[in-house]
Amino acid sequence: MAQKKVPDSITLPWASDFHCHLRQGAMMETVTPMVEQGGVKTVLAMPNLTPPLTTTQMAIDYGKELQLLAPNVKFILTLYLNPALTPEEIKKAAEAGITAVKVYPSGVTTNSDWGVLDFKTYYTTFEAMQSYNMILCLHGECPSDAEKGICILNAEERFLDTLRELHKSFPRLRIVLEHATTKAAVDCVKSLGDTVGCTITAHHLFITVDDWAGQPHHFCKPVAKFPSDRNALREIVTSGHPRFFLGSDSAPHPRSAKQGERPAAGVFTTPVLIPLVATLFERLGCLEKLEGFISTNGRNFYQLPLPTAADGSITLVRSTKLKVPSAYTVKGTGNGANNEPDTVVPFMAGSELAWSINIDWRTFRYTSIGAHSATVSEADVSSSMLTGESDSAGHFKGDANIDNLTRNQCNVAITESNYYVGLDEEEFVDVATNKKKCNTCISIANPANGNKTIIAKVVGISQGGTQKDIFLNQAALTELAGKNIDYVYDITWSYVDCPKA
Repeated sequence: MAQKKVPDSITLPWASDFHCHLRQGAMMETVTPMVEQGGVKTVLAMPNLTPPLTTTQMAIDYGKELQLLAPNVKFILTLYLNPALTPEEIKKAAEAGITAVKVYPSGVTTNSDWGVLDFKTYYTTFEAMQSYNMILCLHGECPSDAEKGICILNAEERFLDTLRELHKSFPRLRIVLEHATTKAAVDCVKSLGDTVGCTITAHHLFITVDDWAGQPHHFCKPVAKFPSDRNALREIVTSGHPRFFLGSDSAPHPRSAKQGERPAAGVFTTPVLIPLVATLFERLGCLEKLEGFISTNGRNFYQLPLPTAADGSITLVRSTKLKVPSAYTVKGTGNGANNEPDTVVPFMAGSELAWSINIDWRTFRYTSIGAHSATVSEADVSSSMLTGESDSAGHFKGDANIDNLTRNQCNVAITESNYYVGLDEEEFVDVATNKKKCNTCISIANPANGNKTIIAKVVGISQGGTQKDIFLNQAALTELAGKNIDYVYDITWSYVDCPKA
């Protein structure tokens, strides 16, 4: 049989991630802007915070925090199943647009101490959810119990009878078995009705038990199982089954929490998610199934409209491999040389992925305000910023710390060494020289790098206080790494296409 020809690029709708942990505080401010960097624009945000999101108002308030950090992402909000989640609260949640309720059996994973001990005590809540067309998201594991013979390797399989019973009792209730890791789970979901779906993570498609035993950054709950189980996961995504879809379960923890005596459970994939999945799908020879897995299947199950051309797109390209950073710095942590900042280590840190993302940014428009300077390092995407001051007319102000920005023609060729950032549809003036700047792209004159001009592509933004930080892509960071350059700029800007030569 002739081998499939692998295309040089694939254009897809923005992806949807139906299971993601965005945390709170400094970690939330760090990882939430990375959602778009990973190629995703719709996210089901998990409620296992401290305290957990147990009321409608708590979920709404959390959604507002996330929206400030990533204004263009659609956040699907969830509630944490708990005794206070009465049928009346379910009605209130549904009317407020909250889509799902998450079930954590007590003690099985991060912040699950408030979790469920007896599912039958919540049957009136499930009935209300069924009536209001909400979704029940299940962390499908039984708590470990040596006397019952339950441990982390069989906890998922032992939970499946509960799934079957819930589906039998509430046949119209849409249920998602999240982050399946076993052949038994795949077979169970396939055997049930159309109201039962299943998410699969990127990392569980790659690893088995041997890969997390002794490697804390691959340790998660549920744990990856045996090669035969991984094969079952790969076979179901290769088949394109419509009730199996992407839920990354990306779950960042500080390095110190992952490398301690009892490593925290969670694998971090958010900033590289879609390149990661595409790399695996190419290996499996099923790139034609990629759009269904990362978009169509999940959106259909969640009854969301399918993306249109007006929603923008992402283009995966093979011409430039994506090097996964060794770590990302957690924003707002650390205080000088004697207090190192927290870092979070991504899945497959330091490795190269076969696909990278060239994103159609035309739907973006923001204004950068405030002032900031930062040192660029390869491990710190969030410290690579273009922020600073502008005059009252919104014109760019040059800064004495580095050479002025140089004029860059719009017909620049986008190559491995050229990265661009789009500006607003007006011309900008360097007030120091009174020269107009190109209205679609700028270049950074880097004195610490032999005055080489680097055209920097932006891949995401975050907002903290009075400023918005603009993240550069990893290729630009690698080129700037270790140069200890401060960037202090401010421009009114939006993402636009850069015309190619």
